[in-house]
Amino acid sequence: MMERIRLQIMLSRTQRLNEIKKLKDEGKRISGFAAKELARSSALAQDYIVVSANSCEYGVRTRSMESYPVRQDRRTCPCNRWYYRGMPCAHAVAAISYSRRDAVDFVDPCFRVESFEAAYIYSIHAMPTIAVENDTPICRPPTTRRPPGRPHKSRDRSNEFVARRLNVCGRCKKTMPHNARSCTEPI
Repeated sequence: MMERIRLQIMLSRTQRLNEIKKLKDEGKRISGFAAKELARSSALAQDYIVVSANSCEYGVRTRSMESYPVRQDRRTCPCNRWYYRGMPCAHAVAAISYSRRDAVDFVDPCFRVESFEAAYIYSIHAMPTIAVENDTPICRPPTTRRPPGRPHKSRDRSNEFVARRLNVCGRCKKTMPHNARSCTEPI
């Protein structure tokens, strides 16, 4: 089983390295997931109106007239998507494109191809199959003590006859499904 898991990890690592090589050959600087998210944010950013406050602070206004002050130097936006996801949100992409800069420069370093490659730099080496000897001692679980206290009663209630008591109304003395409080019979 361990051999199969190791083989699966080796195959997965090889696929990732091929993906990294493909990204490098295409000249991309960020991973495929980050590129898709950035493309989606830039498509949404086309409809936003951007007003510059200074060289690093911009006011981004949506079609519904909601205002988002974006700070490029602090990489902040009130929607907090940029902070939590590590990629510029649509508001930040609108401000970045307004300042004529590349949004890829504002993506968190963990989404860059170099970081992607550094995660898979170490290899998993192939190992020879080792035969397991039959005279190895069997490892048994430790003996357990009975817990303190009275043991629970274990009886089969399916064979018992459960007699239900019939409810009788205290007011009209009928065995109807009601009681004296909800009785509607005339006295």
